[in-house]
Formats: sequence, structure tokens, C-alpha cells
Amino acid sequence: MAVQGDTSQRSRRIFSDLGSGRRVGGIAVERIAHGGAWLAWTTLLVALAATIALWRFTTAEVGREAELRFQNRVNEVHAAIQQRMQAYAQVMRSAAAMLQASTDVSRDDWESFIGSLDLNRHYPGIPAVAFARHVQDAEVDALVREVRADGVPEYGIWPPGRRDTYVVNVHTAPMDALNRKALGYDMLGDPLRRPAILKALETGQPAITAKLTLKVDEQRAPQPAFIMYLPVFKRGLPAATAEERRTAVWGFVLAPFRTYPLLEGIIGPQHDELRLTIHDGVGTAPEQEMYRSPGHGREAEAPRTHDRLSETRVMVFHDRPWTVTYESTPAFDALVDTDKPNTVLAAGSLISLLLFAITWNLSTTRARAARLAARMTESLHRREAELHQFFTQAPVGIAILDADGRVLDCNPVLGAFMGVDAEQVIGFNMVTEARDQSLAPAIRKALTGESVELETQYVSTLGGRSGYYLVHLQPVFDGGEFLFLLAFIDDVTERRAAEQRVQYLAHYDALTGLPNRTLLQDRLALAIAGARRNGTTVAVLFLDLDHFKVINDSLGHTVGDEVLKDVAVRLRGCLREGDTVGRLGGDEFIIVLPDAGTAQDVAVVADRIIQSMAAPLHVKGREFTVSPSIGISLFPEDGEDVERLIKNADAAMYQAKAAGRRALRFFTTSMDAQLNERLNLEANIRRALDLGEFRLHYQPQLHLESGQLVGLEALIRWAHPDLGMVPPGRFIPIAEESGQIATLSLWVLDEACRQARLWQADGLAARRIAVNISALQFRNAELPDQVAAALHRHGLDPSCLEVEVTEGALIRNVDMAIHILSSLKTMGVRVSIDDFGTGYSSLSYLQRFPVDTLKIDRSFISEIVADDSDAAITKAIIGLGSNLGLTVIAEGVETEPQLEFLRRHGCHGAQGYLFSPPMAAEDATRFLRDRPAMAAADD
Repeated sequence: MAVQGDTSQRSRRIFSDLGSGRRVGGIAVERIAHGGAWLAWTTLLVALAATIALWRFTTAEVGREAELRFQNRVNEVHAAIQQRMQAYAQVMRSAAAMLQASTDVSRDDWESFIGSLDLNRHYPGIPAVAFARHVQDAEVDALVREVRADGVPEYGIWPPGRRDTYVVNVHTAPMDALNRKALGYDMLGDPLRRPAILKALETGQPAITAKLTLKVDEQRAPQPAFIMYLPVFKRGLPAATAEERRTAVWGFVLAPFRTYPLLEGIIGPQHDELRLTIHDGVGTAPEQEMYRSPGHGREAEAPRTHDRLSETRVMVFHDRPWTVTYESTPAFDALVDTDKPNTVLAAGSLISLLLFAITWNLSTTRARAARLAARMTESLHRREAELHQFFTQAPVGIAILDADGRVLDCNPVLGAFMGVDAEQVIGFNMVTEARDQSLAPAIRKALTGESVELETQYVSTLGGRSGYYLVHLQPVFDGGEFLFLLAFIDDVTERRAAEQRVQYLAHYDALTGLPNRTLLQDRLALAIAGARRNGTTVAVLFLDLDHFKVINDSLGHTVGDEVLKDVAVRLRGCLREGDTVGRLGGDEFIIVLPDAGTAQDVAVVADRIIQSMAAPLHVKGREFTVSPSIGISLFPEDGEDVERLIKNADAAMYQAKAAGRRALRFFTTSMDAQLNERLNLEANIRRALDLGEFRLHYQPQLHLESGQLVGLEALIRWAHPDLGMVPPGRFIPIAEESGQIATLSLWVLDEACRQARLWQADGLAARRIAVNISALQFRNAELPDQVAAALHRHGLDPSCLEVEVTEGALIRNVDMAIHILSSLKTMGVRVSIDDFGTGYSSLSYLQRFPVDTLKIDRSFISEIVADDSDAAITKAIIGLGSNLGLTVIAEGVETEPQLEFLRRHGCHGAQGYLFSPPMAAEDATRFLRDRPAMAAADD
């Protein structure tokens, strides 16, 4: 304790000497007393210097953390772009390999091979992969005849004119209308494409063009793109030198790349801390810009807490440089802690000014010295106390060490870091007495006169507390004489824990704690590798909860989350120790069974899972059950890689749902064909809108008493170029599951308003156009604004539009439904409940919904004459609607007896094949010319 007392008094003297203006180990008190103004200014400069040093240290710490985080984010995105380009180049090499393996590649072979790559799904940004033949002028006519005989009768070489050498597009896939137009194009004559073609021929490696606009985009909205070329050489000919390659060249595999879809798969919400711009070539000229992150230009509106971090890198792909500029965003700024240096600067400046004022007052007024002696003494004590308070209340740990590494003094924060009171740390030798020697080398280095900074884990010898610490060691000298070693220590344990949490979340689902998609795929890959070595089987179970969406929509996502956690626990309980269960997202789970045995053994496990789910769940005072639908694929019968096994298990799961749910199904070959058809339709829906393949047909609605036209219902049809007219029942469910139904609904709304306005301009004013709104779109609070925008865009009066929505869509969120319906009614748009009687019919809800029309579902009308139950329900709906003052329209009227029944019981209107099938716009125009519309007052 004597050592501790001596060292503590020594450190107190250090701060006392700094406060009273005496230099440690230096000038006599008498000379300083006569220094007057010099002493005051020296005190101010010393105090400000110490403040600035501490401020610069903390500012540098914040800056280093920000720069390190920024560099990590930049490295992630930079590597992801390079990996994506390498993967895309492999597509070219695969196509070239096929051509070199067999020079007799037909158009069907090419389309089949490229179609197997599934470009839209796996390689976004590549609209097509083509093959261009290298021919001389004498070979042109023969090439044209060859391609026309291969199924392209309109084939011709363009632009016109004779040239010595051509590189002409002969194969392209997918063979849609836009890509077909590019056939026959001679790319060698294009100044933007020619350098890349010659470069590829010269080197025998892939080469890319400068920024350009694709020929297929010139008539649409242009977007930045480039083309990659890879030469293909004739079999049997040498191609080692440039001269040999020019002789042996057969053609070029090429693929256009649209930069925005190519990069948007990389730069998603996980990289919202960065904005980046990509320019073709070296430099950032505006005309060379190829990509700009969403949100550029809005950062200036957000408050900045520090200078924006940026970095420009040159990325080279096949000798073509790109200039990539990265910038931090407001989301990045929010993570930078700037409060600490500002606090240190403010406190230090305040204390410095206080010291200056006191010193100036005490040292420059001798006449008042006697009278102010008592005050001076008090001020000195207060100043010393303030300095000591600053030392003890600093937000970081501070320690003063002597030349041997012994602690002369420390503040309470450091004691807390060590797990003991600060007094117990004083006198402790950090070099010789510490069991944990992680800090000792840094202290020895700093004692030689060098500043040291490190981040390390340290276990306290005194209190046993463990933590991660950021340590800065600063030796302090007076001239050449060593005074003491100043240590600043910050506890970064929470930050390190957060980093470890991020690492955990990269592989595990945050809600259930199960492995996520990434870890699942790794586990499945390991299981497949083990099964190959040992000759065993692996089973993949794809599990989806039946009707889970109803739980989320009716009871809320909080209850849904509790259900998912309970399901995760039950799934773990059904499996062996070496099995893996993971969550893909939503209510989808995947189970990997290594060494799975026979299909019968796997079926036993799946049945055990189904039975375990049968027990009731108890969540927030509610009791209910959930059931799973399980699809199963087996290695090696159903696939030999991770992606194929998961895809086939997914296909089998859909069959289990189609079989009535709460079932299991093993994958079969026919399921693969069904899944491919479904995926193809889903991909084609996205393109169909751009290509104008959707059509609206219109079915008349007639007033039963007068026979006059009440309105027309707009019904969507798909004129597919290969499949013909695709019925709505085939593509609408896929659009709903994929989330594309909202886009389709908006297109139907816009097209119906446009057509209605055209009819009005021709003097064919139909009463109104009825448009179906999907349940997904009806949950969007912006729907009234979207309807208003469509009406305004085409100049259509709101009373000419009727919005149809099903009962199920209304009941999912009653408050939202009432808000949307009220907004539409205020606007003047009519509202109809479609397929009434088949959903959640309730008088209490019906009274709350501001609707105009009830439409009786066709399922009741079809047997209305022969089935007493259907007749009773129909009469009840007609009576209900009439009593509530609503218009009632029957759907699917096909026979005269049905029509007579509806008239007899007071139904207001009807539609169906008895009057007219749904008609194309041209046929509907003729129908309107022949039948007058009913006046609005008659409704």
C-alpha cells in the first residue's frame, strides 16, 4: 500500500503542476510568478494542445473505423462484380465449347442449349446468346440460303452493301420477336463492335465492346449495354498464333449485357451503405456512364455527420477498363459516431479557457494579490479538482505508467474495465505482473518512445474481467527526458459482439435459429460429397406450411412468428443428430437427411414430421393446428447437385399441395416438366407486358327488364406467340404467387380506361367499364391514387369505371378495405363485390362496406333450375341486395330458363354466353354500335 500511496501522490502532483502552471521537473515557482501574461498564454496553449491531441486521437479513431467499414463494403461489392462477370464469361465459353465440339449445330440445338441455361433466372442482364459466322463476300449468298432453309425464311444480311468480310448473326436464343430481328446483322461493319471482334480474334480470348445501345433497344427505351465476343475456330486447324487464328476462325459467340439488370442482382438492400457509378474506360465522362446506383442525387438532402467517403477504382475485364466510383451514403453516415470527439473538444476547450482566465487574473494584478490570496488558493484547488474530474470522468479508460510499466494512476473507467476499484490498479505492473501478456509487447515498444495502437482481447489479472479493448499508448517527454506513459483504453466488446452477431446472421435465421439458405446449401453439398464417397443416399425434404398466410393475415405477423418458432422446435425433435433442418424464408423449410436409406425410410421420417405437426399449437391464448406439405427428392436418383435436388423437392411439394395438402410426395420426372412449364410461364409473364402480348376482352352486362346495355366487364387474355391464347386460369394463379398480379392489374386498369375513352370519342358511350382488382393490389393503400391517375391520364369520368373485388380481398384487412372503398366512392367510382356468396359473406361486413353492386357467382347460376339449394341461395342474394339498395348482377347466364328464373325473382342484370362471350375490342365495338346503352338514371 505504501507503493500505491507514493505513486498516487506523484500522479496527483503531475495534474496539480499542470493546473498551477509549474512545469514538471522544471522552472522555479518564483520565475513563473513573475511571468505574468506569458504564464497565462502558456497555460492556455498547453491546455489547448492537450485538448487538441485528445480530440485528434478520438477523431482519428472514428475516422479509422469509418474508413475500415467503408473499405470492407467496397471490397465486397468490387469482388461481387468481378465474380459476376467471370460467371457470365463462362456462359460464352460453354457455348463456344459446344460449337467446337460439333460444327454441325442446328438452330434447334442452339436454342435448346441456351434455353437450358435459363438466362432470365440465372444470368439477369443477358437478353440473348448468339453465334455470328465469319464469312467472305463470296460465301454470303450460300449462307443466306443455308439460314433460310434452317427455319428463318425472312433471313437477310443487313445493313445492305457488299463488303470483303462479314461477321453475321446466324443463331440467337431465346428466339423471341426482338432477338429474331437481330438475325443477319453484320457486326464487323459497326465502328463500336468491330474493335472488340478484332481484339477477340487477335488474342483468342473474350473481348468486350465500349458502351453502346443494343440494336433490339434502339426502338425502345435505350439503356447502357456492352457486348462480349469469343472466337470459335474450325476443328482440326491450329490456332496458336494470331495469323493461325485469322485463318482458322469460324465465327464468334456473342452475348449482349445490359448493365442495370446485370448489377442490380449484386447491389441490393444489403449494400445500402454504398452508392456507386460505373463508367466505361478510364475516367468519368458523363457520356461513358454505364451504371448509377438508385438514390444518387438525394444524398445532398440528408444531413452529413462527416465528409463523404469515396474511392475510385479501375476494374479490367478482358483488357477493357471500367472506372468504378464508390461513395458512402446517409445509411453509412448513421453508423459513424462523431459525438465522442466533439464532446472531448468542447470539454477541453472550456477547461482551457477557464485555466487561462484564472491564470491571467492571478498573475497580472499584483496590487490585488494580497486581497485575492484566499481566492487564489481556492481557485487553484478548484482548478486541480476540475482537471482531476476531467481525468476521472473521461468516457475512456486512462492510465499513467512509469518507465517500468507500473501504473502511477488511473481513472475509474479503467478500474471498471479491470473488474476492480481504480485504487487497486495503482501500483500494478502491467508488464511483469500480468498473467495475460497480450499488452506487454506494446507497452515495451511505447516505453522506447514510439506511439502504439492496437485492438486485443485482455483478461484482467486483478478482477478476472475479460473484454476486447482498443488501446493507444503515448509516451510523454519534457525535452529529451521521459516523464510517463499515457494510455487511452476503450472497451469495444459490444462492437465485437455485434460483428460476431452479423457473422451468425450470415449463416442462421434470426427468427428460428435454424441454418439459413447459405448454410443449408453448404451442408447439403457436404452430404452429397459424403454420399458419393460411401455410396449412400441423401434425402432433401422441402416443407411448406399449409394456409400459413391466413394466420399472418388474420392473427398478425407476431403470432405467425411464434408459430414458425414452434414449428422449428418440432422439426428438430423429429430428426437425428446428424440431420439438418433450415429455414429458406417465410414458411418454407428444408431438411437434409445424410445416409437416408431407402425411400421407405425417408417416408417414415416425413410421416413422423406430419404427425408431430398435428398436435395443437398454443400461441397468445389461441389454439390452432398447422399442417405441412412435404416434397422429397433423393440423391442420386433425382439429382446430383444442390440446386437440382432442392428444385425437384420444391416441385414435389407443389404436388403434395395439389393432392389436398397435409401430404408428402416423392419427386417424379413428370413433376420436373410441370415445374419447368410453371417457371417458363412466370418468366414469360414478365416479358409479355413489354412485348404487348396481353389483350383485353369485353363481356356485356345487360339490364334484365329492358335488355339494354348496362356496361362491360374487362377480362384479360394472353396471346402467347408459341402457346397461342393462354387462358386466365393458367397464368393468373402464377402471377398471384409470383407477385406480378399487381402489375397486371394496373395494366388492365389503364387499358380499360383507354378503350372506354376511345369508345366515347366514337360516340359509343357504354355505361361503364368493370375492372377486376387483385387481392394483393387491394392491400395497397395507394390504390385510390393509382385509379385516379389512370382516369386522369385518359380523361375518363370516374362514373364510367366500376372496380370489382372479391369478398376474400375485403375481409383480410377490414379497416384498410373500408378506407380504400370510401376513397373510391368519394372519387365517384362504383364498387362491386365479385363472386358473392363463395367467400366470407357476412351481413355485418356488408353493411360496413360502401359498395354498389353484388355479383352472384356463376357456380350458383349453372344449376339454378335443377338444384333447389342453388336456387334458394340465389333468391336470398337477390333479396339481400334489393333490401340494401344494391344492384345485383348474375354471372354465367347461358340458358333461357336461367334467364327467366332471374327475371322472375327480381335480379337487376346479367352477363354470360347467352348474350355474348367475351369479345376482342374490335368485336365489342360492333356490339356497341348495334345495342344502345341504358341511361344512367335507369340504374
